[in-house]
Amino acid sequence: MTVPTWTAKANDRFRAPQAIHLQIDGEDVDLTGPDWTVTSQARLDPSNIDPAIEFEFDQEQLALSKIVLLADPLPDTPGDYEIDIEAENPTLEIRQSSQTFTLRIEADVTRPVPAP
Repeated sequence: MTVPTWTAKANDRFRAPQAIHLQIDGEDVDLTGPDWTVTSQARLDPSNIDPAIEFEFDQEQLALSKIVLLADPLPDTPGDYEIDIEAENPTLEIRQSSQTFTLRIEADVTRPVPAP
């Protein structure tokens, strides 16, 4: 898998501007099939077991072997979030993970910030 880097604003709705194309043995696969599970999580602190973001996916793109990450809303804490993606099919004994990559979430200065 080839993974890009994206930047987004805190609390915004996020749709990755580019699909991550997943091929198994050089072939496209319908990742919406009953035996496939696709997951993606992001953590601000990689040592924290609880993810800060659990992404959803564009189902039409999954059918074309492409993963488009969706989140609504993004967290309100700015920082560099480490993301990984995993596709698994236990019937075919396939588990493929992406390399870890970064989503930089920036503060949205157009919205009021609550007082501490």
